[in-house]
Amino acid sequence: MEVGGRMERSNSLKIKAVILDYGEVLCYPPTAEEWGRMAGVFNVDAREFRQLWGRNRLAYDRGDISYEAYWSKLVEEARVKMDPQQLQQVGRWDLEMWGHVNPTMVEWVEQIRPLVKQGREFKDAIAEVFAANAQLLALWRQQSTKKRHKKA
Repeated sequence: MEVGGRMERSNSLKIKAVILDYGEVLCYPPTAEEWGRMAGVFNVDAREFRQLWGRNRLAYDRGDISYEAYWSKLVEEARVKMDPQQLQQVGRWDLEMWGHVNPTMVEWVEQIRPLVKQGREFKDAIAEVFAANAQLLALWRQQSTKKRHKKA
């Protein structure tokens, strides 16, 4: 489907949705220096910090736990003490290190967007045809029932 590094715009391709992960798909992963900076604040090495960081990250990213709860758990598990200003700084660094947008993926999303729209329009058209067929079937059943009652 790819032609010369660009998506081929085929009429037969009907895409209804595209789901992309942000981290390491739409953005580049943090650098070793960024992981190291965060690890230093927590007095652990980068490998251990990544384990601590990842332990509750899914719940945080899903919105199951708050910003404060996430970072408080991480501080507790690292056995360090931080004041609110330090926690805010760590939160800003966390946002920054996941802010390296991958321009290739962003361009691809822009290329695929019209195909997704076409796919949704196609899906809507099919849904309309099915709805019309269901109405016709219901009408046919009503008329068939009326004819049977008249004969009886």
